[in-house]
Amino acid sequence: MNDPKAKPSRRRRSLLLWTFGILIILLFSFLLKSAFLVPRGEVSSTVRAKAAIAKLSSAIDLYFDKYESLPSTSTKDKDIEYQSKGELMAALCGLEAGSTLNPYQLSFFEFKRNKGSDGDFYGGLHRTQSKAALYGPWKNKDIEDRYYRIILDLDGDQSIREPAELGGKLIPNVRYLIYHKGKDGKIGRKFYKDNVYSWK
Repeated sequence: MNDPKAKPSRRRRSLLLWTFGILIILLFSFLLKSAFLVPRGEVSSTVRAKAAIAKLSSAIDLYFDKYESLPSTSTKDKDIEYQSKGELMAALCGLEAGSTLNPYQLSFFEFKRNKGSDGDFYGGLHRTQSKAALYGPWKNKDIEDRYYRIILDLDGDQSIREPAELGGKLIPNVRYLIYHKGKDGKIGRKFYKDNVYSWK
């Protein structure tokens, strides 16, 4: 005959197993959310920054193929870092403001339109009839940190030394290096996680 004391023990065991199963499901769904959903925005921002760098690289290559030079008016015999704005971007976009560098006003660079307004731009190309600027996908506090950095090989040795904060390594067989400082607007060993590079 069944022992009446065994029934509550069996029920308790079932209740514990059921509670444990619910806790496992809740923990698993939390882990899934934190592992996949939270970083997705950051991952897609990095992907967008890499796409912009690829398009900018292609534009500089096309410019070089056409003019057999890099888009700079500098007379200095050394590599120079530019931001993705000003005469360089105007030249790559074929604007009149860049006609000193691009006399045929050919358009080498096109990209999706920026977000934001009233000078608070980010996430794409801001282009007017007279100027162009390319902004990274992050809305950095300092607007200067929203631009891509472009180092041109103006001494013609087909090598460029990366910025000292990134290690200062000499990168061979390149005409340019392009990078973005990422969401935190900083570069260097402890800030590298969100940086995006054309050569790494």
